[in-house]
Amino acid sequence: MALLQVVDLREKYTPVLQSAESEDEQKSILEKANAEIIGAIEGTDGITVREYQEIAEAAAQDQDLSTRITGRIEDMNKAAD
Repeated sequence: MALLQVVDLREKYTPVLQSAESEDEQKSILEKANAEIIGAIEGTDGITVREYQEIAEAAAQDQDLSTRITGRIEDMNKAAD
């Protein structure tokens, strides 16, 4: 659940960040986005920000783990439809 929320927030903020006209504006946008991402992770039962980061790092290094995570996300999306 935390990953889905993080993905949504990244999709929300990417175009905003790309349209920033200054480095200060980019910094402000990144700070706001990061705060919302942290809030989304902390608001998800059963996971901490540290655990989320550890899982993301592990998935980046382990293709099997990444595939399992992707499969679970696909299952969740199918169940939501």
